[in-house]
Amino acid sequence: MACRPTAARERFLLNLKRSVWAASADAGRWPAEFHSVSRELKQISLMLNKEGIMKARLGIQWCARFSILATLWGIANIAAAQETSQTPKVWASQELKWEHDKTLTSVQSVLLWGDPQKGEHAMLRKFPAGYAPPPHKHPAAERVVVVAGTIVVRYAGSAEKRLGPGSYSEIPANMEHAVKCAEEAECVFVLASPGPFAIMPVTSK
Repeated sequence: MACRPTAARERFLLNLKRSVWAASADAGRWPAEFHSVSRELKQISLMLNKEGIMKARLGIQWCARFSILATLWGIANIAAAQETSQTPKVWASQELKWEHDKTLTSVQSVLLWGDPQKGEHAMLRKFPAGYAPPPHKHPAAERVVVVAGTIVVRYAGSAEKRLGPGSYSEIPANMEHAVKCAEEAECVFVLASPGPFAIMPVTSK
């Protein structure tokens, strides 16, 4: 019996076609035994481009290909995750690759671990001296350890508090707060969160 395409299957294949090329391009970081899986994924993605994914019916061959594809992609994700967790990271300060924040362009960040778009992560963040983003909140808890400079923090219902190097701050998810880097020097801090990172501005009432 033929298996019919479903919206979920079609979305899966579309997303796979986009991401498999990036995964294959990055395969040099993965263990040698994983390279064959990466090559197989790339070949199947080419097949999808030729045959198309929006077919009215999928025959037995297509069903088998889809099952193999889903299995390989699952293996790929597991292997990539294992490689990431088993690779040491030892970076001197001059080796850190700072990137400007897409939302707050005056802010720079270095990703330490995790994925800020998806879940648990930690970053080094750098504010210029005197910089103060507008009051905001985050969808997940924000945990901060100050490395350099002085950060002035105020959350809903509190007075301002100055936090120097070695200080700790934890703001619960969805709590309005404001931060500022004191004028004396730029501020560097570690920001860790158990969930995705987003800056949600708070409009004054």
